[in-house]
Amino acid sequence: MASDLSLDLSRYLSQSAATELLSPETTSADWMLWVTAGMLFVAVIQAGFFFIQLQLMKRSMRVAETATTATENSVNIMRDTAARQLRAYIAVERAWIEFPEPGIPKVTVIVKNAGQTPAHNLRHWIHQWIERYPLSIELPEPPEDFVMSSSILGSGATHEMQITHPQQIINPCCIHEIGTPEGTIYVYGAVTYQDIYGNEHFMKYRLMHGGSTQARPGYLSPCEAGNEAS
Repeated sequence: MASDLSLDLSRYLSQSAATELLSPETTSADWMLWVTAGMLFVAVIQAGFFFIQLQLMKRSMRVAETATTATENSVNIMRDTAARQLRAYIAVERAWIEFPEPGIPKVTVIVKNAGQTPAHNLRHWIHQWIERYPLSIELPEPPEDFVMSSSILGSGATHEMQITHPQQIINPCCIHEIGTPEGTIYVYGAVTYQDIYGNEHFMKYRLMHGGSTQARPGYLSPCEAGNEAS
């Protein structure tokens, strides 16, 4: 009986000692597991915050790019508007036709710079042609290498061009048809020039003495075609 109790006590003490020896290691392993899990949780939270911050940064960059583009567009529009407002604009101010002698027309065309700045390197040619109305042919124009003088036309200034003939150019038998659909006189020309920004512009015009009805004396009216500008 005493030996059995001694054996049981020895077994109990052995188990208790083993438990005491294992408990610190088990506790340490559990602690490391919790620490690792906590660090992993913190890492996940940090990754989430980083992802959110990255998305916010991308959104801010897109907003900044949109604002920059809008600003650039606004500046370009303002620059273009200023250029359009300040540039030179050449247009026909007045034009008329005279007959100092029968069969000898004299044409005067005055163009004006209606813009706010000078027109540079202004070149102007003018021509006239007698043809039926409505016009069914291509009116002749000077060749591309046609030499013309150039000038500067200030804001509000005018430039005058004339066509005169030293002798009669209209057959006496046809003088009565001048200014009618059968004998319409076409007066046409072109002006090329540069604005203060160095941009090239042009203005083409086509006027007529006659047309569908009898023309009034000295009157030149715009044609339906041949008038354009840049």
